[in-house]
Amino acid sequence: MLPPSQGSKCVTHYYFDLRIDDNLVSDNEGLEVADVKQAQKEAMVSLGEIIRDITRAGSQRNSVTVEIRDQEGPVMDVNMILAVNWRRGPSQ
Repeated sequence: MLPPSQGSKCVTHYYFDLRIDDNLVSDNEGLEVADVKQAQKEAMVSLGEIIRDITRAGSQRNSVTVEIRDQEGPVMDVNMILAVNWRRGPSQ
């Protein structure tokens, strides 16, 4: 028997569906990761990149969610809400 550090790692195939506001884009390929915590990290990195891209594009999107699922169904949602709350009107 191999020690735990040398044994084969079990990976799970997760799908990362993207919801921006009310629009859903399904992930049909997915990604194999070591565990659900790694899937959460992957979703969080993706969210950061997506928020950066839509902000640079000048989009007014408010909510971005990565819906993680496996072969059994939904596992978790990782979401980010982007909001700008003016305390005073913008400078002219």
